Amino acid sequence: MSTVLTSREATPVSIGPITLYCEGFKAQAVTAYHEEPTVSGGTEVTARLRRRTKLTFSGRVYGRGETFLLAMDAMTNTQGTLNIDYGQIRFTGCLIQGFSVQDNGQDFVDAQVILLSGGSAPKEE
Repeated sequence: MSTVLTSREATPVSIGPITLYCEGFKAQAVTAYHEEPTVSGGTEVTARLRRRTKLTFSGRVYGRGETFLLAMDAMTNTQGTLNIDYGQIRFTGCLIQGFSVQDNGQDFVDAQVILLSGGSAPKEE
């Protein structure tokens, strides 16, 4: 038995006061290691730094681009963090790293938001 997928509905993602209907999602995680030389000529890992997970949400926001732009600009300039729910995952301690918006004259704008997440866990219902 096989499953055939022909379409998928956009996933609504709340980012502060904005709802982005996510059509594309990307997560990137990196751990940095600091190595020091040993007396025997090898290397030893002396420090490990887990960097925040970079999340990219792409999709549509209904309404005018000005509303999205002003809300994202305000949230980018604040010290606070956000919790973002995507499907069954909750990303915590998120900071907005960047955003873009393109208004093509429709009743929605194409948008992309890049966040840095402090952690993730299954979403509690």
